[in-house]
Amino acid sequence: MKKRLLSAILLLAMLLSLAACGSAAHEVRFELNGGELVSGALLQQVQNGGSAEAPEVRREGYVFDGWSEDLTDVRGNLVAVAQWSPDPEKAVYEVRFELNGGELVSGKLLQEVTAGETAEAPEVKRAGYAFDGWNENIRDVRSNLVAAAMWKRLYSVRFDTAGGEVLSGETEQQVAEGDLPSPPELTRRNYAFSGWSPDVEAVSGDAVYTAVWSAVELRSEEVFQKISPAVVEVEADEANGAYYSLGSGFFIDDQGTFVTNYHVIDSTVSGKVSLTDGSECEIKAVLGYDPALDIAVLQADISGNPYLSLAENGVTTGETIYALGSSEGLTSTFSSGNVSAASRVIDDATYIQITAPISHGNSGGPLVNVFGEVVGINTMAYIEGQNLNFAIDIRELGEIDRSLNLSLAEVFAIQYPNGSAGESSASDDSYYDIADRAEEESNNTFLRADRLENGKILAGELSNEGDLDWFYFTLDKACDVTFLVAPAYVDDMDYLMCGIVRLTEDGDTEVFDSLSPDSEGSFVFMSGTVHFDAPGDYFLVLLLDEGYPFDEPVYYFVDTSW
Repeated sequence: MKKRLLSAILLLAMLLSLAACGSAAHEVRFELNGGELVSGALLQQVQNGGSAEAPEVRREGYVFDGWSEDLTDVRGNLVAVAQWSPDPEKAVYEVRFELNGGELVSGKLLQEVTAGETAEAPEVKRAGYAFDGWNENIRDVRSNLVAAAMWKRLYSVRFDTAGGEVLSGETEQQVAEGDLPSPPELTRRNYAFSGWSPDVEAVSGDAVYTAVWSAVELRSEEVFQKISPAVVEVEADEANGAYYSLGSGFFIDDQGTFVTNYHVIDSTVSGKVSLTDGSECEIKAVLGYDPALDIAVLQADISGNPYLSLAENGVTTGETIYALGSSEGLTSTFSSGNVSAASRVIDDATYIQITAPISHGNSGGPLVNVFGEVVGINTMAYIEGQNLNFAIDIRELGEIDRSLNLSLAEVFAIQYPNGSAGESSASDDSYYDIADRAEEESNNTFLRADRLENGKILAGELSNEGDLDWFYFTLDKACDVTFLVAPAYVDDMDYLMCGIVRLTEDGDTEVFDSLSPDSEGSFVFMSGTVHFDAPGDYFLVLLLDEGYPFDEPVYYFVDTSW
């Protein structure tokens, strides 16, 4: 009986327990996972087997995808997490910019960008490089991005105008590797632009491109119009203010630098130049000179002046040339001719032999080609009345040191430390008193020989043993010529040498006779009678033998008769 009662009690307890389990409530908790609650409860008690009531939630830029747990038939406590996915139309993405060796100038390197919008690119730079964009498309952003800066190496590109003027563009450029430089637009008077050397192409390193020009051949009147504004008349004066020399010159830049023959300014202490417009300006300085080459580079007190271009190439025999200068004092005397010998080396200087007539005032003027480029510096005619004329090759100008910056007076003091400069400073006035005239310096080469006249006495001086005095005379028939050369001092006879020179068939000179010492009582001199078989042009040259021991010049007179 007791056993049956105990069993019944246990069965009743089990039934009561089962009944209790079937009616229990469970806790359901909702986590927003970055979202926010719109309505409903985030913590709920749900009966066993029942359904939780999902709250309404939202998240900016995201679409709600549901809960992480099943909210129906709840059988225990739950934590339901909201599930989100970006809203394609409203999502916010992270865009990060990497400089890749560059540096930030302005802007932000880390940005949040709404879906479909464009990130704001920062301004960046890198020394020696050109910015070439970003490696990612930062427009219409649809995901998180890392955009790295891309760079191109910069190279220096220079355009050498080769004498041309820039109309537009830049001659110095920084160009990114692989890019094409932008050549400037050029112009050059009397030239046609032919292109660049080498051809312009995408750069792979530093580059220099040189303009190539084709000269446009000019008519004679065009040559004159081109060069005449840059040619000047040169006047130089001695220390006493007396007029001494007239010659020509030409500007070689727009800062008043001009070229003439050295003999035009030899023995002078001041001077001026006259331009074709009638204006005048003083000679400020001697930038450089060489008596042997007979070239002087001077500075006039002017700027912005027209100037001439120097030919890059030499002349050829037979080509047409033009000479311009103040021939015999006539301003802007223009002559034409041909090159009869493209290169004649005389006294270690290169000359161009020409047929264009030139004379005394042409000295220092330009010899130009058919393009108006200077090919030579006119020097005096070989002799009067002959169509044998010379110009110093313009390439000899490169031998002149232009850094001296001396006055004419300072050059005079250097060249003549004893104050001697030909007739104007002769210490033995008696020789100049008995002479019909004094020698004309500078006659130290046969190209600038002074003239001897029949029955006329000429006085002169040799300043040192390096000095030569050349004289020419013209015979119209075969005859004998008597020469007498008398030094002022007997001691000078031991060093004075006198030669008779003639022209060879090819235009050179050769010594074919000489004068000998002679005397009449106490009067000593060099003399001789020379027979000339044919009419023509001949020379007398005076010089001092090596070892001349005296500081004073050798004063002399020359008497010739035929």
